[in-house]
Amino acid sequence: MTSNLPMPVQRGSDGAVQPSTTTSAPRQLKRPPARFTNRAGELERLATALAGSTGDQPTVLVLSGLGGIGKTALALHWLHSLRNRFPGGQLQASLGAFDPTGPAAVGEVLGQFLRALGVPRSRVPIDVEEQGGLYRTLTADTPLLILLDNAESESQVRPLIPSAPGSLVVVTSRRPLGGLAVGEGAHLLGLEPFTAEHGVALLRTAGPRHVRRPCGY
Repeated sequence: MTSNLPMPVQRGSDGAVQPSTTTSAPRQLKRPPARFTNRAGELERLATALAGSTGDQPTVLVLSGLGGIGKTALALHWLHSLRNRFPGGQLQASLGAFDPTGPAAVGEVLGQFLRALGVPRSRVPIDVEEQGGLYRTLTADTPLLILLDNAESESQVRPLIPSAPGSLVVVTSRRPLGGLAVGEGAHLLGLEPFTAEHGVALLRTAGPRHVRRPCGY
């Protein structure tokens, strides 16, 4: 399946930028969780935020909360239900806010995205500003769906927001990242821990064997 994305750029022998052949739209979203329950309120708020978007710019949604609270599971569950609405494809990256090796560099993620969009590794610019310019060019025309997982800061996220109006970017973070609401008009959604009632429902969904195994039974 090919996308309507602008064709990745290559340089001819004279140094001029030339389009390459069309490339398949990326499909990078990881599988949604096999068992998902008790986030109906949050799903409704996400849907409301998306429906209220004007469509003249990318929509940015930030899911924040404690580590392990289910931010990524919620994002994947919701985004998979929307993936067919984004002909430009799907991109996903872990920004590594709490990785032992430190957070991912913006240039590293931009390079990953550019390659996913069809730019040959040898043609990805070394300079981060040039990477960003090429990324904005390639994402200018067709809406993309993007998941930026485990973000550390607003400065990590901003260069990864695509240009095309109607694109959707979901960011997960342990921090609220309120600066994105000011500069990018992001919708901020804080996740609360499961109540005891919701926890029981999740255990019922998972099944007894999934409870016994980590307990050593």
